[in-house]
Amino acid sequence: DKDNDGVSDSKDACPELAEDQDGYQDDDGCPDLDNDKDGISDAQDKCPNDAEDKDGFEDSDGCPDLDNDKDGVADAQDKCPNQSETMNGIKDDDGCPDVEVKAPEDNFVLEGVNFRTGSADLTEDSYAQLDKVVEALVKYPDRRFEIAGHTDNAATDRVNLKLSLDRANSVRDYLLKKGVDAQRLVAKGYGSSRPKADNKTAEGRTLNRRIEFYRIK
Repeated sequence: DKDNDGVSDSKDACPELAEDQDGYQDDDGCPDLDNDKDGISDAQDKCPNDAEDKDGFEDSDGCPDLDNDKDGVADAQDKCPNQSETMNGIKDDDGCPDVEVKAPEDNFVLEGVNFRTGSADLTEDSYAQLDKVVEALVKYPDRRFEIAGHTDNAATDRVNLKLSLDRANSVRDYLLKKGVDAQRLVAKGYGSSRPKADNKTAEGRTLNRRIEFYRIK
């Protein structure tokens, strides 16, 4: 046993280099200067048996950083691995801090929210805008709103009144599903009785088909 490491030369892959006896492959007779082969020598490696993940975050300590920002969202699922999630009930699983939410205006048209023709079914592209409304309502819990549905004059008054109310309720139902208190939202339908533009033009009819929020004080 030339190197006096306790491994006989007949079994020692490195008979002239002493085994480092660190609990990692100690029976081959070779010193393992970098057990996890992460490029950081064991002498400087705080986690000698767990390879550093080399993600630009504390890469010199030798330890894998599975959750860089320590927000509880693993880096593999974290869209912002170096910025902590704002745990406030709003998109807490994306790992990103939430942009400051502004207070909703007292009265506003809900832009970007659309329905399938002749129905109260929301289109898929409407949800992102509705989620922004949810964020604002969650941050400002003292505000109550009437959700007002409006249509153009393409159908009868009776049909338009029902459609406008159904659409207002679709928006309300989505917001309630996302956690907004039901006591804060009232849905009403006005049909074509409150046009914002001329129903004689396609552009005007598009403007008249809308959802508005009116603050209840």
